[in-house]
Formats: sequence, C-alpha cells, structure tokens
Amino acid sequence: KIETIIEDPSYYSYDEVFNKEIYKDKLLVINEGDVVVDIGGNYGFFSLYAKQFNPSKLLRLNHQKRLLAV
Repeated sequence: KIETIIEDPSYYSYDEVFNKEIYKDKLLVINEGDVVVDIGGNYGFFSLYAKQFNPSKLLRLNHQKRLLAV
C-alpha cells in the first residue's frame, strides 16, 4: 500500500469540493442571480464552487486575517 502524505491541509478541502463534489446535492441549489453568503470562508473553496453558477452577489466572510488575501 502506498500512502501519499500531503502537508497542505487545504488540499483535503479542495478535494472534497471539486473532486468528490460534496456540494452537488439536492439540499444545496444555487441558481443564476442568487445572492450567496459564504460565512467562515476559510480558503474560499465554497465561494469558488458557488461562482460557477453566476450569482448576482457573492459575499465571503472570514474572521482570520491571514486568509483574507486568498
């Protein structure tokens, strides 16, 4: 068994959102023109996911200053 160790913890969030498509669910529907608020935006992967649906406004809130530039 070969195990890959990835040191960047953001990889796992990226993998869940874009490879495993955890947001593709009937409970989460974003339509064009919707207003989307990403509370606790962290690395912004949900915001990137939501952006593909062309929302009229996308607000990303994060309390960690080191992540605001991401």
